[in-house]
This record gives sequence, C-alpha cells and structure tokens, in this order.
Amino acid sequence: MIANGEIWNHDDAEKCRAVSGCSDLLVGRASLTIPDITGMILERRGAIPWSSVLRLMIELGERDLANGKWKYYPSRLKQWLNYLRKAYPEVQGLFARVRVIKDADAIVKAVARDQKKVSLI
Repeated sequence: MIANGEIWNHDDAEKCRAVSGCSDLLVGRASLTIPDITGMILERRGAIPWSSVLRLMIELGERDLANGKWKYYPSRLKQWLNYLRKAYPEVQGLFARVRVIKDADAIVKAVARDQKKVSLI
C-alpha cells in the first residue's frame, strides 16, 4: 500500500507515514512544485536553490528541442513555471516574461538570461 496527500516536506512525509502506517509514499503536485522533493524528504533539508531549478529548465529545453518536442515545450514550461510559483517567488518575473512567448527557442533564451542574472548575484 502507498500513501499520498499534501506531502510538501520531510515533516509532512513523516506525518503521512504515522497516520497511514505506510512506509511508501507517493508525492504528486509537490514533485512539480519542488523539483527535488524526494531529496528534501530523505535528507531532511530545504529545497534546491532557484539557480539549480533554472539549470534544470535549460536542460529540459535543450533536450526537448533536440528531440523534436519544440511544439510542446512552450506550454509545458509555462505549466511548470506556474507550479513553481508556489515554492519559488523568484519565478514570478520569468513567468511574466515567457507567458506571452510562443517560440521555444526564445523561451530557452529567456530562461538562460535569467540564469545568467542569478549567477551574477
């Protein structure tokens, strides 16, 4: 049996295990909102930094574009950014800039510009 529901950090995972009696957990929306939720739960730590999330976005974009998924990339990334807003307030500016862009290459470039800005800080 597997338990799930409102698991957003290590404490939530422990509470779910205690209430359900299950040792195995399913993490749903939190996995879209916090890319390293499993690491947070297992290692009892906070979320990965925004700069690491930006790096993941660039890798996803490059992979999708190389694999011919460029038609789907803009909408997929925008959906992901929308989820990320819950855990990362930094996403707000990027989301506002890319939500009107329809071209996959332009979105990848916008994310790369944000990554450069973050690395300068």
